[in-house]
Amino acid sequence: MIANLWISYPQAKDLGAKVGYSAIVLAGGSGRRMGGVLKPLLAVAGESMLHRVLRAVSDADHIVVVGPIELAGHLPARVRLTQEHPAGTGPVAGIAAGLNALHQWEQAPHARGGEALPRRAQGEGTRARPDEAQTQAAALQGPGGATQLSSASEESVGDERTHAAARAPQWSSSAVRDEDFVAVVGGDLPFLSAEALALLRQNTHDVALYVDDEGRRQPMAAVWSVGALVRALAPPVPPSMKGLINNAARVSELPWRGAGMPPWYDCDTPEELEEAERRLS
Repeated sequence: MIANLWISYPQAKDLGAKVGYSAIVLAGGSGRRMGGVLKPLLAVAGESMLHRVLRAVSDADHIVVVGPIELAGHLPARVRLTQEHPAGTGPVAGIAAGLNALHQWEQAPHARGGEALPRRAQGEGTRARPDEAQTQAAALQGPGGATQLSSASEESVGDERTHAAARAPQWSSSAVRDEDFVAVVGGDLPFLSAEALALLRQNTHDVALYVDDEGRRQPMAAVWSVGALVRALAPPVPPSMKGLINNAARVSELPWRGAGMPPWYDCDTPEELEEAERRLS
């Protein structure tokens, strides 16, 4: 469920001729098949999967990780942390939270739903009070009082069929423009690389993603144009990644021709983690 999600779509800001590139790393999920651990923090060949993914997107201008507060101490100083509201409502809600955090990048906001969390004083990462990160305020106020994200009423929260209600207040300051690129990747992809994402960026219209040998789309290793992603999240907000991709007008599908394991290989089970360890050791 995504309840009363308001996507703010800012006016394009003059950031120069360079096309910007940001990244949203989805690092939530319960990891039930892994015993309930924080899956992105599991190590493969001596390095956590989250750090491997962050290295793959290290050339991005802005990086947002969407996940629980427990990840805060594991993030570099330049990476922001946010979380979808309610927590655990799936990757589409996580993408919306990450996109909102990018739109608010220059406001250094408080830690609330879909909003970037403040940096740690030590510069090691980001953190927020656990009560803020868990409860998340009913509404976020941007410049001029524009509301960016609102949680549902108690009645709406109980309705799994609740659709998002969207508005588009005008923001004067944002880290991203509609013509910029944003990578959307999972936090448990040990074989993801900057080269794999660069190939997607070279082929992005609305969204570019990889397909496996059977033609199945792999939306957790994708690059979107910011404008197309905002439009794909317009209400009624799609309940799944498949629906989100289907909302894009132009989808570029690329087969993986590189050596080794494909960049979308994720580790959902102990066996998959062991296979990744074997191949990277």
